[in-house]
Parts: sequence; C-alpha cells; structure tokens
Amino acid sequence: MVQFIITIRKAAVIAIFSIIGFLLTHAETLAEYEKNTFALDIGLGANFDLSSLNAEQKAVFDRRPSTVAQVAFRPSYFFSCHWGAYADLRFNIFRLHEAEKLMDILVPGLSALKPSITLGGTYRLEHSRWQIQPRLGIGYSSYGRLKGHTKKGEIETYQRRTGTMLCLDAGFSVAYRTSRVCALFIDLNTLQQLSPAKYTRTTIEDGAESGLTVKSHTWGRTMSVSVGIRLQTSSK
Repeated sequence: MVQFIITIRKAAVIAIFSIIGFLLTHAETLAEYEKNTFALDIGLGANFDLSSLNAEQKAVFDRRPSTVAQVAFRPSYFFSCHWGAYADLRFNIFRLHEAEKLMDILVPGLSALKPSITLGGTYRLEHSRWQIQPRLGIGYSSYGRLKGHTKKGEIETYQRRTGTMLCLDAGFSVAYRTSRVCALFIDLNTLQQLSPAKYTRTTIEDGAESGLTVKSHTWGRTMSVSVGIRLQTSSK
C-alpha cells in the first residue's frame, strides 16, 4: 500500500508539471491580472497516510486508515498581481479508536473530523482561462488527544498522547476558469510535521514511579489530492 501511494504521488507531481510545461510553451500573451482578488476554494478529495513508524511507535500511536475522505476550504486574497495570502482549513474523516465516539454525544460525527489549519503565501500565474497557484504555509494539524487512567490492585497507570502538531503545508493547484467568478480546480497538498507527536505513560507501583516517552515526527504526515470549485471576485 505504501508503494502504491508513493506511485500515485509521483504520477500526480509529473502530471502537474506536465500541465505547467504545456501552458508555458504554448503561451501567446500574458493574461491581465486582476488586483485585489478574493477567492474561495471548496474541495473534496482523498487523503493518504505517509507516516513511517517503528515497532515501538506503532504500539502507542493509533494507526489510521491509509486512505480517507477529506473536505477542504481555502480562502485567499491577492494584494498584488502575483502574490497573495491564504488560510487553509481541512477535515480528514476517520476515527482512531472507539473511545472517541463519546464526543458524538454532543455533536453526531464530531469525533470523526480531524482538522488542520494553516496560513501562508501563494503565487499566481494566469494565461487565458488557466490559473496556476503554488503555495507554502505553516500551521497545526490534529489527530485528537488521548488521556487515560487505570488501576489494577496497587498498580496505577496514566497515559497521555498529544495529537496536535506544528506542521509545514506545501500545495499546488491548477484551475480552469469557466466564467469570471468561477473556476474548477485540481489540488495537490502535503503536510509535514515540524513538532513531534508525543506519548507518555507513567506507572506507579508500591510507591515507585516509572515512565515511558515515545515521540514521532512522521505520525500525521499526509498527502492529499482533491478537486473542487473556486469562487472569486475582483475590484474591477
């Protein structure tokens, strides 16, 4: 499965750069860029798990499905002809363990939403109806927290796992404008953790305390491929 995901990632990158090459080599005149453009991307796609865990990490970090559904929202604002800023909000849909279902008492399905939010800069290229927008940002992704306490006789065990990590967001979208205010796009996105996920376990037996700490810089590393609609306005 990992090899299959890597193959898909390579194919997606080759396809996107092929489109870029085609647009650049067949460009006749530059499009007139619209200043002060606001855009909202709404996408639906697949999110692939790219984490790499050793035996110790697998024992304490829950394994998510290799491929899950994802919903994404990305507003962006271009303050010059080429440069702009964006905020990216994504929800991966899966559960790590049955205990998460307790959250659904308040809001049904809430426990299955694993969010990430990033802020960053983007660069825009346009020709005719085509739009190309690479981007780079930083933010947080979350797989939820885990806290637990068990007691068996004289042995007490406390567990804690932090599932919110600082991450680097890199993405790329290619869109085709169907009208002045609407475009259809395909998007490739990756998240790489900058801070580790951390698991700690403390055991107290007969007054003596022992502990275990495990970290991972790849738990939560993902790649996403999505398609969607872009709504945009201009000051013109």
